[in-house]
This record gives sequence, C-alpha cells and structure tokens, in this order.
Amino acid sequence: MVLASWMILPGTDDAIHIGLGLLPDLLVLPHYQQERDDVVTTLRERVAADVTILALPACSGVMTSDDRLFSLGGQDCWRYDATGERTAVPRE
Repeated sequence: MVLASWMILPGTDDAIHIGLGLLPDLLVLPHYQQERDDVVTTLRERVAADVTILALPACSGVMTSDDRLFSLGGQDCWRYDATGERTAVPRE
C-alpha cells in the first residue's frame, strides 16, 4: 500500500495520503468492498485523470513482475481507470 504514490488509510475519513511513489500514478484503496463503489467514484473525482485506483480487499493483495500487476489472495483486486471503468487485476 505504501509503495504507491497515494493511499487511503483504513478507518480514516478517506483522506488521500502520500506514499513512497515506487508505483507511480497509483492510488491504493485497501479493505475494498464492492458495496463501497461510491468511495471509488468520489476518489476518481479527486485525483488526476492519469491516476489508476487499485482497490484491494482485506484478504488480497498484488505483486509486480515485469511492470505488470498480479492479484493474489482470496478475492479479486480491481483497477479503476480514468473513466471509472473497473477491471479485475489478472491472477498469475
């Protein structure tokens, strides 16, 4: 979570916090639940168009390999693009 450019800290008011920026143009939304898609919509309005929102359920995560993201864990992780379109992060 902290490796991305920005993150939302669980249990806060959905404030955007600065991360380390090792994964540029990425905002991580941890503890994601699909019934909270309104949070994604609000975040999409608050960040630049080139920022990807990565939604991670509590029991899942992602890893990188050759500049690609792969989903790991019990539930799918989701990527939201500039238009708000949601796509599943592929599993390796």
